[in-house]
Amino acid sequence: MPAFEPRGGLYSVDAGVEVMTALNRHWVVLGAARVSQLQGDARRSPLTVQPVGYSVSVGLAYRCCR
Repeated sequence: MPAFEPRGGLYSVDAGVEVMTALNRHWVVLGAARVSQLQGDARRSPLTVQPVGYSVSVGLAYRCCR
């Protein structure tokens, strides 16, 4: 495999949304979805398997002292 010499520049572009809502005085539900796309030399790297990544998360939190 030939040597890869990356230069400077934009690494990735990310976008996402986060939502949080209180169920009652103590309990909170939160969720998030995000997408990330590699750009430029990061995208062309021989180590790159997938240039686009996705993530989703969901959480539940308890507020005790409010």
